[in-house]
Amino acid sequence: MNRDLRTYLLGQTSSVYGATVVTFGIPLIAVGKLGATPFEVGLLTASSTVPMLFLGLLIATWTDRLRRKRPALIACDLGSAAIVALAGLYILMFDATLWLLIAVNLGLAVVGVAIESLYFSHLKSIVSDDGLMAARARLQGGEQTARVFGQGTSSPLVALSTSLVFIVDTITSVLSALALSRIRTPEVPTERPSSDKTSRWSSVFEGFRVLRENTFLRWYIAYTSLQSFVTGITRALMALLILTVIGVSEQWYSLMFIGVTAAAFSGTVIVARWCSDMDPRKLTVFTAVGMAVSVVLLPAASGPFPVAVAILIIAISTPALLSSMHNIGITTFITKAVDEDKLGRFIVTLRLVTSGATLVGALAGGILGGLISIRGGLWTGAILSLCGLFLLRPLLKSSRDGHGTDVKSEPAGQSASQS
Repeated sequence: MNRDLRTYLLGQTSSVYGATVVTFGIPLIAVGKLGATPFEVGLLTASSTVPMLFLGLLIATWTDRLRRKRPALIACDLGSAAIVALAGLYILMFDATLWLLIAVNLGLAVVGVAIESLYFSHLKSIVSDDGLMAARARLQGGEQTARVFGQGTSSPLVALSTSLVFIVDTITSVLSALALSRIRTPEVPTERPSSDKTSRWSSVFEGFRVLRENTFLRWYIAYTSLQSFVTGITRALMALLILTVIGVSEQWYSLMFIGVTAAAFSGTVIVARWCSDMDPRKLTVFTAVGMAVSVVLLPAASGPFPVAVAILIIAISTPALLSSMHNIGITTFITKAVDEDKLGRFIVTLRLVTSGATLVGALAGGILGGLISIRGGLWTGAILSLCGLFLLRPLLKSSRDGHGTDVKSEPAGQSASQS
């Protein structure tokens, strides 16, 4: 890693740690300190997704039009620091309230959308195209480590003082801003886009146009939408399968997911050490095949209790390992394939589509679990996941053609074999 990437990694790791402390700390404060009802917890959870659903494309359109991304990222870090600092100060002077926590969630979610739409464009300013996959692997590894420590320390921090989680996030956000300001590589400004108001409103949906024009991404969005739907089914029924059908205790339930974190980190290390020179499309497709097949393991967990638990651990760890590798592959390809002035809008568009599919899948999972049983609902999801393999055939053909990954948007209607 060069000096600037190490500096960026330090800032990102710091920022993710603080954000994780707050993300996990807020529900603990709401339930443990304020005695929030299930409806209030649901309202609190929804407040963190509303900005993405209603403001995501508008924010991404604004960030794509910025000539320089780094000053905006620094402003986002300082804005995040201001939000949590004010919240911590209010709690010290008065006390925590549900509406304060909702306001914090809304504010941080708005900043988070902006950061997500700026992240990949800015990364290209300090890393060459050849080094993007290795850089993404190292950054993702740092972020995963930060999340583990954030999850582990949020509860003790809340127990010590309700305001402490906000103080920690204030410090880490400022550290992230300082790290960004220390990057030496000058950021080359992009061309200023047209100021025509009609084109501005039309350009909000530029991410969908990228999907229409790029064959690989068009087929990929079809696959990932189906897999997100299956993920929603799995999330709705997995805990019920483990706790009620298999009979794992609540204490062991949480311990089982330690393997998930270890598997995800292992996937990052594998890419960083052995796959950094691989065509990101091939990494995306091959891991997608593994992810689609691995869904079968969860409903198949049965037999004597030790055997069933062993299968469960494999069933939840294998997708984590593969999805960690998959995420590096697809984000590297997207960063190379999508024009920089459209990148933020495309990332947000992808998030909107997958989040919507996951939400619908979760609702479907609840219905299926009630109609045909928990395991039956999971088998339905597994069958749908295997059907998604047919959507990967054009992607596999495209990845074998040997074309470079820096191809920009293609003419609409081009066949998969020509991509």
